[in-house]
Amino acid sequence: MKEKGIEITEFIGRRSCVKGTLTAEGSIRIDGTIDGEIKVKGTLLLGKEGYIKGTVNASNAIIRGKVEGNLYVTKKVELQAGANIKGDITCAVLVVEEGATFNGNCKMGEPTPKPTEKLPTKST
Repeated sequence: MKEKGIEITEFIGRRSCVKGTLTAEGSIRIDGTIDGEIKVKGTLLLGKEGYIKGTVNASNAIIRGKVEGNLYVTKKVELQAGANIKGDITCAVLVVEEGATFNGNCKMGEPTPKPTEKLPTKST
């Protein structure tokens, strides 16, 4: 199944409820309820009736439903009209459409080094 040019390899229907850790090697569309951690190597597409309570890790995320938890996305997060986010977002690019709500903090751009890592120094 393709949606927005994305090959969806996994699908969680609106009558489905998953508790625990959900891992997807490709892209996934979720129209049901997830209570736990999500790890997606491709794109996470959360339908307008989809609900996630927990942490999301993905390459890209297109959100139309509700998320209560933090999103860690290496590339792009797109909050479409009707999306409702209660949590923090860490991503490279954030797109917020009119009609989406986002209550939390957002960190974009280059990842911040952990306290034990040193920043590379520039030679002059």
